[in-house]
Amino acid sequence: DEPANGTEEKAEIDEIIIRHLRELKGERYLWPGDDRLLGAFYNDPLYERLPRGRLRMVLEGIEGELQTDKADSAPPRGKLTIDHVMPKNPTASTWSDISPDDHKRLLDTWANLVPMTKKGNPAKGNMDYANARERILESQGTIFKSTYKLYYENPTWTVADIEKRAENLAEWALKRWPKPIF
Repeated sequence: DEPANGTEEKAEIDEIIIRHLRELKGERYLWPGDDRLLGAFYNDPLYERLPRGRLRMVLEGIEGELQTDKADSAPPRGKLTIDHVMPKNPTASTWSDISPDDHKRLLDTWANLVPMTKKGNPAKGNMDYANARERILESQGTIFKSTYKLYYENPTWTVADIEKRAENLAEWALKRWPKPIF
């Protein structure tokens, strides 16, 4: 007898997938728990640790969440670059409110990374936040929505601003990618 709606077949497929996932071993197959995921958003220099393709995937996911209507197009896969809001090589005169230790700690974290077009990334370069913000807010419609939103909502980019963004991104990630219960 064939199930009327395929429920039994779907349950069997689900069980096969779950069994397979349980049997995977090693760091490569680890599905992080909430604590580990939160730690990654707050502390891990992911720009240095993860392949760029994985970073782009997450930034594309964040960008996709901001698409508000059918007229919005999805971000072009693989067409974005990864920009540091607080630049890699800030000048002391323009980023003086962030200590060298905080710069090192926060530079490559999720909270300090945004998608940028290949043209926009080098144009922004190491400029101070106020000038970068002005430039990005003027380019509405030609910039990724998540990048525009960050600059629009943050008149400054301080340690507190970066840590608040880490908190918001972590909350989003926990909802978007909940740890499966096997």
